[in-house]
Amino acid sequence: MDEQIARTLGLIAVNQKPVITSESKGIPQICDIYAISIEVRNGGSPPWRMSTVAATGRPLMDDARHGVLGRDVLDRVKLVYDGPRQTFTIDYFY
Repeated sequence: MDEQIARTLGLIAVNQKPVITSESKGIPQICDIYAISIEVRNGGSPPWRMSTVAATGRPLMDDARHGVLGRDVLDRVKLVYDGPRQTFTIDYFY
């Protein structure tokens, strides 16, 4: 997740770990780890929740992104991406 958003929300890091990204040129950067919950709301349906997800905080270079969903989340949903329309749907199961 974007480190600035973590600060704005007042989140407190629970750990740190070295992370190599495409922008770090092979050099590990120490990043804060936050324990967060994710909730997806869909109209009148009950919300889908994942509690205690480990979110790695780091500056994101793209202003349009606030975070990236990892496999720990995506492995629990069905994600369909329509590239030509640039839309996606997520089906989740209770």
